[in-house]
Amino acid sequence: ELEQRAGRPFERVIVFGFSNGAYYATSLAMRGRLPVHGYAMFAGGSGARYLERAASRTKQRPPILVAWGAKDRAHRDQVALARMLKRVRWPPQSLGEKRAGHTMTDAAVAAAVRFLIKRASPSATTP
Repeated sequence: ELEQRAGRPFERVIVFGFSNGAYYATSLAMRGRLPVHGYAMFAGGSGARYLERAASRTKQRPPILVAWGAKDRAHRDQVALARMLKRVRWPPQSLGEKRAGHTMTDAAVAAAVRFLIKRASPSATTP
């Protein structure tokens, strides 16, 4: 709908998810059903087995940045997600911040934008 309002398709579509939204973004990415150019997951996301099975079958593999804070009690989920992506040969960019907790820092957002703009070319994932 937003593209229709703009009168043209977007050059890039990138999905950001924070906390529970990052778990949802992970699920969307692993299933490969959205015609997007990249994903960034902040303080959320998981390397669960059911997601690994889906990821291994997914043909669309846009770049993914996984950001986490070492002071977040759930950061092991994000570390597991980055490891799972490597196992299925979907190399992620993993960004851990030692002093961060359950947050989406300005530095992590800036790193995600730099990484995804560089790696997520408009022709990289044609729907």
